[in-house]
Amino acid sequence: MKELFSTRREIISDDGRQYKLNYHLIAEDVSGNDGELVFKNYGIAICMESEGKEEKLEVPNITVDALRIQELLVLLSENLVMPVSAFDVIEDWL
Repeated sequence: MKELFSTRREIISDDGRQYKLNYHLIAEDVSGNDGELVFKNYGIAICMESEGKEEKLEVPNITVDALRIQELLVLLSENLVMPVSAFDVIEDWL
């Protein structure tokens, strides 16, 4: 799995906690029997840091469409989606 792109957001919650959210576009090459690249599988990874703790979620193989996965990355980062709720958002997006 390779990381192709990432974006970072920082927020402060109503109770004063600071969260650092990193959103990563990840890809895996899928090759045929002859070793030639057939297509890429794209996914998303979200890493959240707060108060010295880190929570990470990786969801590989969401789509083979590079433009669609970029749209999902923008959706997740603009809406400050945290790892705990990312599966629901991705499922609705699909």
